[in-house]
Amino acid sequence: MGFNHNGPQGPVGQMPPPGNMAAMAEWKELGAQLSAQRFNRNSKGQRRLLAILAIITLILVIFAAVRMNALASNNGDQLTIHIASQQDAIIDLRKSVEISPYLFGANVLPKVASNSTDADNSGVMPYSPKLAQGLQTMGIKMLRYPGGSWGEQHILSNDQLNDFNKMLTDTKTTGMMQVHLSGTKGQDDPAQLAAQWVQSMKSVQLWSIGNEPDLTVNPATGKSYTADEYAQAFIQISTKMHQANPNIKVFGPELSSYFDANAGFQSANAHTWIDEFLQKIGEYEKQNNGKVLDGISFHYYPHTTPFAQPGLLMSSGNEWSYILPDLRAQIQKTLGRDVPIAITAMNTNPDRSGSQAQIPPTYGALWLADTIGTLMNEQVAYAAFYSASSAMQNPTSLFALDGSETAMGRVFELFTHLQDHVVPLAIQDDPLAVFATTSKDRKTLSLMFVNKTPLTQHAQVNPSTIQISSGSWPFEDIKIAAYSAVVVTLHRDSGQAEGYTFIPPTKTDGLVAPVNSTICGLRTDPVDASIPC
Repeated sequence: MGFNHNGPQGPVGQMPPPGNMAAMAEWKELGAQLSAQRFNRNSKGQRRLLAILAIITLILVIFAAVRMNALASNNGDQLTIHIASQQDAIIDLRKSVEISPYLFGANVLPKVASNSTDADNSGVMPYSPKLAQGLQTMGIKMLRYPGGSWGEQHILSNDQLNDFNKMLTDTKTTGMMQVHLSGTKGQDDPAQLAAQWVQSMKSVQLWSIGNEPDLTVNPATGKSYTADEYAQAFIQISTKMHQANPNIKVFGPELSSYFDANAGFQSANAHTWIDEFLQKIGEYEKQNNGKVLDGISFHYYPHTTPFAQPGLLMSSGNEWSYILPDLRAQIQKTLGRDVPIAITAMNTNPDRSGSQAQIPPTYGALWLADTIGTLMNEQVAYAAFYSASSAMQNPTSLFALDGSETAMGRVFELFTHLQDHVVPLAIQDDPLAVFATTSKDRKTLSLMFVNKTPLTQHAQVNPSTIQISSGSWPFEDIKIAAYSAVVVTLHRDSGQAEGYTFIPPTKTDGLVAPVNSTICGLRTDPVDASIPC
C-alpha cells in the first residue's frame, strides 16, 4: 500500500495501480501543476507582504526624517531665556517681524537765529555738522519738523524749508513735516499753504496736520478744537495736500495724548476724542469713495505733572499692551481698513509742564529704552522723540547745549546694536524687561535687557537641548548691572557673542558714560556685573 503524506485524498493516496503508465503520466503532470499553483500562490503572497513592509518602512523613514528636521529646526530657531526672578520664555526666531526703521525718529526745530515769515530770529535749535553726525551715530532714521507748538505759532520761511532739506541730506534720514491747522492768527489759508509746502518739499512724503488740537485754540471759537472741528479742517487740508502729491501720507489727529478712558469720560485727551475723529473721517471717506487719512498720530508723555514720582515711569510701558490693540481694533472697525500708528512726539513729560529738569537721567534713559522696546514689540511704524536739542538745558533731549550726547542719546545708540527683525516675547517685563531681535537669515540674535531696579539681575540663554551639527547657538550667562541697559549678541554656529552696556548717570549734571562693548567670555570675576557676559 502507498504511504499517504497528504491524507487519503492527496495525490499519493490516489495513485493509479501499476501498469497503467498513461494514467501515471497524467497523474504526474497533474501533481506538477498543483505544486506550481501552490508555489505561485505562495510567491504572490510573499511579494505582497514584502511590498507592504517596504511601504511601511518608507513611511517610517520619511517620518523620522521629518522629525529630525523639525528637531534640527528647533535647535537652530528656538532658544530658552531664563531669568532668576521671572518665568522662562521661548525665543522662536521663526516668528520674527521686520522692524520699521522709522520707529527711531526725533523732532528737530528751525535753526537758531533763522527767520520765519512772521518773525525775525525765531529759530531755536543749535545745528552743526557735529549734531548731524551724532544723529547718525544714534541711528535716527526720521526727523519731524518743525515740531511742537512752534509749528503752529510761526510760518516757515523758504530759508527754513531749505534748512530742513539740508538736515535730511546731512543725516541721511526721512522727513516728516507738520503743517498748520489754523494758520498764524487765522490770517492764512492753511489748506493752500500746506499744498504749497507739499509741492516745494518733494523729498518729504510724510506729513501731519496741526499740533495737539485738543490744546490748541480754534480762532473761530476762542476755545480748543473739538474732534468735529478738527476733523472738518483735516479733511479740507488733507484733500488739498493729496491733490498736490497723491503719493504722500498724511497723519492726524496729533492729540496731546491717547488714553483708553471710560466711554463717559469727555476730557479733551480722552479716548472719545479720537473715536469721534475716526468716525467723521470714516463717514467722509465712504461718502466720497476716497482716502484722506493715511495714519493715526498722537503724542505720549506719561509724566504730566511736576509732582509725579519718577519711579512711576518704570511701569508706564505696560500700558501699550492695552492701548495699541484697542486702538487698532477701533481703526479697523471705523475705517474698514488698517492704517499705521505714529507717536510723533514722546518724552518723559511735555515741555509745557515745566518739570523736565526734575526727572533724573537714570529714570528717563531706562524709561526710553523700555518704551522703544515695547513699541518695537507692538510693531509701531513711526515714533519721534521730542526733541533732538533744545534752547534751554534739558536732560531729556538727545543733545545738551554744548552739543554733547545725553543719556537719552546713548539709549538710541544702544538700539543700533540690535538686529532688524523683532521676536515678540511672552514674558514678564518687571523688574527686568527683555526684547529679542534677529537678522533676516536668523543667524544672529541680539537681546536687550533693561534693568529697572537697584539690584544686579541674572539671565541665561540656552540653545535647544538636542544638539545637531548645524544650527547650534552658544550658551550665555548674562549679568545686568543695577539701573542699566544691556545688549548681548549671539552668532549661530560660531559660538561667539559680544555685549554692550550703558549705565546712565544718576545726576542731571553727571558725566554721561559711553556705550561700552566687550567680547563675551572675558569676565574673570563671576560677580562682576560691569561686563555682561
